Amino acid sequence: MLLFKLLILAHFIADFPLQSARIYRLKKMYLAGQLPHALIYLIVMVVVGYPLVGDAAYWLFIALLACTHLGIDIFKIQVLDRGGRGGGVGMFLLDQGLHLSAISLVFLTSLPGSSVIRGSILADLDAQGVLSASIAFIIVTFAGVYLLDSIRITFSRSATEGTVNGFAKFYGMAERGAIFLLILGGGIFLALIPLVLILRLPAANYCGKRFRPQAFLMSLSNLAGNVLLSSLCALVAAWCIPG
Repeated sequence: MLLFKLLILAHFIADFPLQSARIYRLKKMYLAGQLPHALIYLIVMVVVGYPLVGDAAYWLFIALLACTHLGIDIFKIQVLDRGGRGGGVGMFLLDQGLHLSAISLVFLTSLPGSSVIRGSILADLDAQGVLSASIAFIIVTFAGVYLLDSIRITFSRSATEGTVNGFAKFYGMAERGAIFLLILGGGIFLALIPLVLILRLPAANYCGKRFRPQAFLMSLSNLAGNVLLSSLCALVAAWCIPG
């Protein structure tokens, strides 16, 4: 499972924190614009799986993964998005499900049993739950932007893709990340969660004065989504941390 977790971590890093707005626009505008993202994806796979860089089988596998990732993204943008079937939560989950299914093919190889990676510091980090917590944190913060936005698009007739942006977008990421870490910390840290939620009031006031008004920050459904996603991911991460 160690290599599988590392590949999932690499996938989420490349697909969310390292996929800038510029790269996303390139993907949407040009077919060749998919290549920079695929290259970043491959590089992250190399960095995260560094103990295996001397193994030709690993290079072959991640190269195939990058090509598969490229193909899935092209299909999503060129067929689903332009056909008016993208943007909703179903398409988001399908897209990520296909990517993760491709990664799971690593179990058909001998790579997961490599003594090189099992004897590395990465194995120690996994034993302490660091890898699982890192994956969950990226899902809560960066991936959470797109997940919650896709849910909003699916269930709100007036919602359009990308309407939550700027200050509200980054505030939501920070809020979910803070709730996640406080729940993971447990004990007295749980008492600080109401304080994090109350901060929405001055944040909404600041946003309204400095930027365009964001009803998003005062939305109870958005607040509930942030709390629910953060709580679920924190509980899963805590379950993966031994003792």
